[in-house]
Amino acid sequence: MIEQPLIPSHQERQPAENKAIEDARTVQQNVFTGLMSEDAGKFTLQVASSFSWREADQMMVVLAERYELNRPFFVYRSTAQSEPLFPLLYGVFDSAYQAEQEILTLPPALRDKAPFVRQFGTIQRQLKAKRPSG
Repeated sequence: MIEQPLIPSHQERQPAENKAIEDARTVQQNVFTGLMSEDAGKFTLQVASSFSWREADQMMVVLAERYELNRPFFVYRSTAQSEPLFPLLYGVFDSAYQAEQEILTLPPALRDKAPFVRQFGTIQRQLKAKRPSG
């Protein structure tokens, strides 16, 4: 089941951090708003997931730095077998085909993690269903 995403913590950044890291860390201040503002008909890649927010955030930084990834990242809170799960999404693509082609351009070490295509509309419907009313 999908739950409302968390807002990333604002931690001090070292001035020496490169642009790729800063771009990855400035996805949006409010992850929920960021995910919900994407066109429901567009696609993204789930490149990893973690059982902790901190680990997902660290993965985002490492991936951006090591592989010079320059598309936006999204992390949100989900659950798997009643445990928190934090999928790490990468990029915004106009079609599933474009997203699949992006997989082919990823470094082999990242492709080996079996990234897969997801549609924003599916994620958004799941998030809306779990969002607290009020």
